[in-house]
Amino acid sequence: MTRAKAFWTVTAGIIPGDAMVEYSKQWGYTSEDYEQDREVEVMSESVFARMDREAHAYAKSITHPAYVNWVKVEFLWI
Repeated sequence: MTRAKAFWTVTAGIIPGDAMVEYSKQWGYTSEDYEQDREVEVMSESVFARMDREAHAYAKSITHPAYVNWVKVEFLWI
């Protein structure tokens, strides 16, 4: 059975706390991803590391006042 292990959520908007759907994204890390990563010798090549990089890169790409006034990255390990 595949279970959720972690989530990265990026939210952003103009009014603080009021997230705009068009700038919100989420990445999910599953128990299958975790098992796959246990076989990886270099952590930087893991599914976990790739998702972490993607979430933070996305947040960085929209961190500009021409788009939004705030950006938040949240990480949750379950």
